[in-house]
Amino acid sequence: MRTELLKRLRDNVLVTRGLPLLVDPPEDFFSDKPFNYWKSLSHWLKVNDHLTGKSRSIVYRIGETLRCKKAISDRQRNAGIKIWTEATNLGWSTTLAAQTCAEFASPSGAP
Repeated sequence: MRTELLKRLRDNVLVTRGLPLLVDPPEDFFSDKPFNYWKSLSHWLKVNDHLTGKSRSIVYRIGETLRCKKAISDRQRNAGIKIWTEATNLGWSTTLAAQTCAEFASPSGAP
């Protein structure tokens, strides 16, 4: 299954379901997304029954790693880029992330 989802090609390019994806994205790919965006992505994937539990877990752990201000491993980096891209293709956006984060921040019962 791993080889179906992720194939390493020459010149640092990954193939995700037929779409090319650079392994070396801009340096700010992770730093420009707050940790809670990654956690809300994990929640969105679960609620909408997208991707696998393992993918959701990876995304959640990326959020935890960023929250603790630790470095993301190369494996997390590659998986995170792939999952974020795939989620974007499924309808995920940073606007949804901001809305979800606001919902988590509001007290229960608040509108």
